Amino acid sequence: MTEILGIIQCLLISLICYLEFKNKSSAVFLWATLLIMFGVMHLITSINGDFEYNNIVLQNASIFVIIFCMFYFSIRVLTSYKNSLYIYIKTNFNDIVGHNKSCDRLLFFILLCIGLWRIWSMIWYADGILNTSWATMRSYSNTLNYMNFNQLFTIIFFSLSGLPLLFALKKERLLCLYSVLLILLNVLITRNRIEILPIFCSFIALFIIKTQKLSLKTIIYGSVIAFIVIFLIYSLRVFRHYGSISAFISEFNFGTFTCKVLEYIATGNGELGLRRVFYYFLACNNDFPGFGEGASYIRMLLVFIPTRWSLGLKPDDFAIIMGSAIGMGPGGSTHPTLFGDCFANLGMYGVLLGIFWGIYATSMDYITIKRKTKTGQVLLFVLNCVTYCIIGRGSVYNAFFICAWGISLIVLFEFIFIKFLRRLHFYI
Repeated sequence: MTEILGIIQCLLISLICYLEFKNKSSAVFLWATLLIMFGVMHLITSINGDFEYNNIVLQNASIFVIIFCMFYFSIRVLTSYKNSLYIYIKTNFNDIVGHNKSCDRLLFFILLCIGLWRIWSMIWYADGILNTSWATMRSYSNTLNYMNFNQLFTIIFFSLSGLPLLFALKKERLLCLYSVLLILLNVLITRNRIEILPIFCSFIALFIIKTQKLSLKTIIYGSVIAFIVIFLIYSLRVFRHYGSISAFISEFNFGTFTCKVLEYIATGNGELGLRRVFYYFLACNNDFPGFGEGASYIRMLLVFIPTRWSLGLKPDDFAIIMGSAIGMGPGGSTHPTLFGDCFANLGMYGVLLGIFWGIYATSMDYITIKRKTKTGQVLLFVLNCVTYCIIGRGSVYNAFFICAWGISLIVLFEFIFIKFLRRLHFYI
């Protein structure tokens, strides 16, 4: 029974992933992430067994995911645009060359300024580029005020993270390359791995947009791309563990580095092992302080109100509460994939959140195609792709925070462009 349920859940996630791919929805990134982090890995665990958790826990995990997927699938069938989103993406994203060149260059300039400022501030704090590290970045963040420019710049950074895709679609190869290098340099200095997602998401999105139908060849390409992405993300994790850049340069050995990356992948040390936190919550029947109260979703509802100023209405960061439940120290946080987060928030009733995420995906598709400029559509499409990956990992509120504020900034950009910049460009 454990094996059968494991196969069913994996097939359901794969089916939803295929349908989102066929519809050209950015939600394909959510389900691709869940397929890699949970679907496939849980299937392997269901077949091979687990030394720590019995079959009842594995079966309950499968049942939870199966019902969640059924609710999500039902909502998407009832509320999605079916083929209209596919037609819109096909006709508009592939016919974007030459649109608003001056505005695109202005956006690149903004991204350049913000990227360089973030890099400079880290180098300045670390007293040299070779001294920068993940610990230094965390220490620097702790010195900042509750409300600070770094938060604003991070939101703008993610809001403009679709520029590589935009420039690729417009065949602006140099600007595409410069955008990629700038984002990559930010990642190498800050060690914040989620900041590599805009590069991956932009080029995977380009592949999805250009691919007309799913074939065996496409599946093979997709699988190779998925492995490369996983390998690079784990490489950044190993790179982070070296400490400073100077330590990395002095200690780096290609063979040792590669073996460490492959060891992390094989043992599920990292993102591929996050499902085990979900197993732990299931085994303990969610019996932890602060669980089962929907804290993540209350925080999402109050996303535009800072926690400190919410008069106690906005719960504390649920990721830290979950971290405390698994024995992490003060301030430690954990992310048990979207499925685990839903279970931690509402117990077995968390399957009903499949309805919420189905409505959410349809809403994001609607907001994307209703943008007033093609630039805004592409930026929002990639912003959704990036945040879906983070949501799939289980960092639900952090991703929603970036998305909610990012959409607001993109809408503001369009308003300024339509009302002022376009008119100014006309007179010039």
